[in-house]
Amino acid sequence: MFAFTRGVRLKLPAANEEEAVATVEGALRSWNESTQDPWRHWFPASPDPITEFRETWRKLRTNTLQMALQRAEAVPLRPRIHDSNRNYVRCLSIAFYLQIERGDGPIFLPCHPIGRLLALDPKIVWRYRCFASELGFLVRTARSSGRGRADEFRFSVDLFDRRSGEQLATQSCVAPATHESPEKAYLNKTLAQESHERSCVALPATQSCVAPATKKKPASEPYIPTAAETAVILQQHFQWHYGRKA
Repeated sequence: MFAFTRGVRLKLPAANEEEAVATVEGALRSWNESTQDPWRHWFPASPDPITEFRETWRKLRTNTLQMALQRAEAVPLRPRIHDSNRNYVRCLSIAFYLQIERGDGPIFLPCHPIGRLLALDPKIVWRYRCFASELGFLVRTARSSGRGRADEFRFSVDLFDRRSGEQLATQSCVAPATHESPEKAYLNKTLAQESHERSCVALPATQSCVAPATKKKPASEPYIPTAAETAVILQQHFQWHYGRKA
């Protein structure tokens, strides 16, 4: 059953568990339409073949990122924007297949593990996430609640065809004319920072690249009465105090 289930997963990279069961059952029935229970007919050695298939299907999900990458390599997505950027398409496809596996649940897209999986800088993976969010494919549903737990996302799987990976025509997002690739955007940002630092060094000593802070007015100091004023205040206090006792 393990070899059969693994072959089904490779043939149906975009299917979840329920879709795989329905597809396999339809295929088994087509091979022998006279049988009432196609699972038991084709897998007589198994006491409960459909349950064994489901359990094996779940076991194959042990490494979700690795499995998502395998499915992404088999049927990659074909977005209308940045479709020639192979690494961006791989990251986008991984998110797509993770969401297929999770169903309605959230997915996690940690930059460092995905970077190690694809041999990419985690900053580039983070940039891919930002681009997918800007284009409406990815929505962050919850921020990290602490160390060791990544942000939660939801991928809009309905924007792509599950069999071909083609982006559907219902997606209305249009990239601006100046939309750069993730690598180019990251490089331009780095060059801009270096250029800013060099310009600061080249400025004369009388100039500064940092806007001067506005000076605050000094707080007014408390008024300190003179000795004569203090004596008058004490005398008035004593008169008031002893006047109350009388």
